[in-house]
Amino acid sequence: MTSELPAVLVSKAGVQVSMMLAAARFVMDQREYLVVNARDVTDTERTRLEHAAILERASIGIAFTRDQRFVQANPYFERMFGWEAGALRDQPGSAVWPSDAEYAEISSQAGPLLAAGQPFEIERRMRRHDGSDFWCRLLAQAVDRNDPSRPPVTTGPSPTSPPTSSRAVRSCGAPTAARPSSSPCSPMIRVRTIVPA
Repeated sequence: MTSELPAVLVSKAGVQVSMMLAAARFVMDQREYLVVNARDVTDTERTRLEHAAILERASIGIAFTRDQRFVQANPYFERMFGWEAGALRDQPGSAVWPSDAEYAEISSQAGPLLAAGQPFEIERRMRRHDGSDFWCRLLAQAVDRNDPSRPPVTTGPSPTSPPTSSRAVRSCGAPTAARPSSSPCSPMIRVRTIVPA
């Protein structure tokens, strides 16, 4: 049986090297052998850690989904939607929409565009974990245009931007500054969904 194990080894020069180890056991001539293959993943691991740091510290919300379920969300996204750290993982994508019907409607509009590698953008009301609604600008696009079937990533900057479309302003009534913060339409959050392929 072959297994993989990440490990940090020390080179002859005393430098730490991130490695991926693969090992397999076999018997030959009634003797047991272990073959170990190690490959240097230092650059890959460095890049992964840098991307994780950016995701963790981004001043916009970012979430990845796969098969219409949340796979990962950064702290800003979770706070924006009122979820505890890590609580959005494995939740259905509909968890941030006012209803399953609205989620299905948006999915049916976005799906064909994303499958064709085209972006999808819309302003809609979305729902926090506590049930309160707020306006979002949603942008979805395939990260890997060669394979648009890969899961979406959602990002959103400051939760203080006012609605930008006249339809959103009409739906909410008064501009953001004139609405109480408890208004279901306040605040407008610009959410970008990047579909990683």
